[in-house]
Amino acid sequence: MFEDLAFINEFDFSLMFVFAPFGIVGNFIIVAILSFILSLLTYLILGRKAGLKAGFWQHQHLAKFKVAWLNFLFFALLFLIFITSFSTFYLIFSLLEVQFMQSAPYFEDVFDPYSMTQLRFFNETIRQYEVDVINFKAYFLSSAFLALLLVLIIFLAFIFKSLSMRKHSIDKLARLLRAEEIHYESNLELKEKILLNVVEEMAIASSCPLPRVFIMRDESGVNAMCSGECFGKSDEKIALFITQGALDTFNRNELSGVIAHEFSHAYHGDVALNLKIFSFVFALSFIMLIGSYIMQLMPNRSSNSKDNKGLAALMFIALAFFILGALGSFFAQLIQASISRQKEFLADASSVQYTRNSNDIKGALKILLKLQRSNQNASTLKNAAAKPCAHMFFLKAFSGELFATHPSLKRRIKALDEM
Repeated sequence: MFEDLAFINEFDFSLMFVFAPFGIVGNFIIVAILSFILSLLTYLILGRKAGLKAGFWQHQHLAKFKVAWLNFLFFALLFLIFITSFSTFYLIFSLLEVQFMQSAPYFEDVFDPYSMTQLRFFNETIRQYEVDVINFKAYFLSSAFLALLLVLIIFLAFIFKSLSMRKHSIDKLARLLRAEEIHYESNLELKEKILLNVVEEMAIASSCPLPRVFIMRDESGVNAMCSGECFGKSDEKIALFITQGALDTFNRNELSGVIAHEFSHAYHGDVALNLKIFSFVFALSFIMLIGSYIMQLMPNRSSNSKDNKGLAALMFIALAFFILGALGSFFAQLIQASISRQKEFLADASSVQYTRNSNDIKGALKILLKLQRSNQNASTLKNAAAKPCAHMFFLKAFSGELFATHPSLKRRIKALDEM
C-alpha cells in the first residue's frame, strides 16, 4: 500500500514549504523589499554628484553610470513581474480552491492489522492527501505556465513593436514632422548655410557620419531632435531635425551647442534605446489590454458551481493581467522618463566635449530660460502628430505631460556650471 505514495518525494515536500500560502505571501514580501531596495539605490545613484573639483570626464562618466543603472532596472522590473505574477496566480488557485483532481482510487486492502473501519479511515486520509498534493502540483505548474506566458507575451509584443518601429524611415518621420530637408545645392539662406556648416563640424568632432538635416518650417517653438534608421547596421543613418524657431533664435555658437547635444544622442545610441524603451512600455500596456479584453468576454453567471470556480479563477487571472500590465507600464514609464532626463545631462556634457566650450550649450539654455519666463510654451510644437517623439526632442515639446522626460533648464545650467 505504501508503495503507492512514492510520488510524494523530497521535491514535493520542498515545494510545499516554499510555495505554501505562507510562502506565497513571503514572495510578495520579497518583491516589496526588492522594489524598496531598488528604489532606494536608484534615488541614491541618481542623486550622486561629482565633486567640486571634478573635471569634465568625471561628470560624463557619472552620467553614463546613471544611464547604465536605469537600463538594468528594466531587466529587474521584468524579473519582479514574473515573481509577482506567479505568486498572484498561485494565490488565486489556492483561495478559490480550484480542483484539478476531485478524487483518487482506493488502495487495495492487502492486509488488515486494524479493524476495517480504521483501514477505511486510513485509506480516505491517504487518498485526500494524494488529491491535495496533485492539486498543489497543478497550482504550481499552472501558475508557472501563466507567469511564463505573461513574460512571453511581453517579449513577443516587444519584438513586434521594435520591428514595426524599425520600418519607419527618415522620410516617413520627416512627413510626420512636416519637415523639409536642406542641401548645399538648394537655394539657402545664410542661417541655413551656417546650420549645415555647424553640422559638418560637429560630425567631425563626434566621429559620427554626416546626417541628413531637416527644418520644421511651421514650428516657431525653439527645439531640435535627432533620429535615424537601420540602427546598429552597416547602412545606419541619422537625421537632425531643427525648428525654424531655433534657427531664428540662436547665433552660431549657441547653434553649435545645440547641434553637438543632438550628436551626443546619435553617438551614444540614445535614439535606438528610446525605441526599445517605447516598445517595452507598449508590451506592458498590451498585457493590460489582454486582461481587459478577457474580462469583457466573461459571462455574468453560471449554474454549475464547478464552472463558477473555473470562471472566477479566469476572471481573477484576467484581472491580474490587467493590474500587472498597468503597474508595469506605470513604472516602466517612470524609468523611461528617468533615463531620458539622465540622457539629457549626458548630452549636455558631451556637447561641451565636442565644442570644447561650455558657454555654447550653456548660452543656448540661458536664452531658452529667458524665453520660457515670458512664454512657457517657448519650446512647444504645434504639430500634435509629433507627440510620440516628444521624449526625443532637445526640450520638452508638449505641455501637460505626466512623466517629465527632460530636467528643468535651471538644473541643466547648474550641472554645466559645476563642470
